[in-house]
Amino acid sequence: MNFLNYLVATRSWQNVQMTQVDLLIGVYATITVLISFGAVLGVVSAFQLLIIAFFEIILYAANVLLGQRLGIYAAQPWSTFGFGGDSTYVHVFGAYFGLALAVPLGLRVKRGKGKDDQADSYNSDMFAMIGTVFLWVHWPSFNAALVPPELQHRVIVNSVLALCASCVFAFLGSRVFRGGKFDMTDIQSATLAGGVGIGNGAAVVVGPGSALIIGAVAAIVSTLGSAYLQPLLLKAGVIDTRGVHNQHGLPGLIGTLSSIVAIAIAFNDNPDNTVFGSDLNRLFPLGKVTAAWQLLELVFTLAIAIVGGLLIGGVMAFFTSQSKRLFSDEKHWRVPSDFEVTIDDEDQKQ
Repeated sequence: MNFLNYLVATRSWQNVQMTQVDLLIGVYATITVLISFGAVLGVVSAFQLLIIAFFEIILYAANVLLGQRLGIYAAQPWSTFGFGGDSTYVHVFGAYFGLALAVPLGLRVKRGKGKDDQADSYNSDMFAMIGTVFLWVHWPSFNAALVPPELQHRVIVNSVLALCASCVFAFLGSRVFRGGKFDMTDIQSATLAGGVGIGNGAAVVVGPGSALIIGAVAAIVSTLGSAYLQPLLLKAGVIDTRGVHNQHGLPGLIGTLSSIVAIAIAFNDNPDNTVFGSDLNRLFPLGKVTAAWQLLELVFTLAIAIVGGLLIGGVMAFFTSQSKRLFSDEKHWRVPSDFEVTIDDEDQKQ
């Protein structure tokens, strides 16, 4: 008891302050992990998902910190979230970390029996579309949450326009690339691709037309990825259960590259360095050189995500047993009666 009293008496207690910004940063980190989960759902256990989340948060924070240090070195206060690093730090990192994680774990798919269970159902597609609608409505505020107040209106307008364009071109691309019929998976992903693509450059895009173009291009690339690229990745052993590469990875790359172009155009078209009344010299002290730093941050993000995902996925694949029944939740959840799934006795023992 005396020892406990000594600890209480000698310890200096401090209040931990938590603001709205801290909570928003936590939301961004959480979404990054959820994106990665979409690549390996049905192949890893619930406990493995917990391990993935633990290590990914560390790598994610290290990547953001590195981007902030690069920004400080380059005198760019907007190098990360303030500039709108959603496309790079959230979507690109989350997607390619999940895909890299899926490479060693995907070896189990070739030897597993449950590959057909990866197919979606009509009921699940309907519920997923409800989630897509909620995300569509939420996305403008997601992009604008950490942007300075005087620029939030521009981010919201550009985000809504990009999302509208991605909706139109999602249906167009799905119809063309799927043989004349719409595919629900394409619609779920590509309608949100515009919000991903506009994430980095929403605060600096010159004119609403650019936002519409970015949204349209992101949707077309997303549907192309769903129709042609994802089957090739699956044949190569790279699983992607939820298609995060098409919804987050490819549009995220478009978002980062489009922001680089937007910065360069903003300085070229505005000799007085003003865009919509904002002083670009204040936002980007290095002017056009800022674009090169954005590209450098993309390279570091891809390197950390891919290397980290391969290492963690390799360790998990080495120390875990090979599952004979994939893409089934019966081992971990109570499955509704309309999904009749049986598991072999041998697999139940694992």
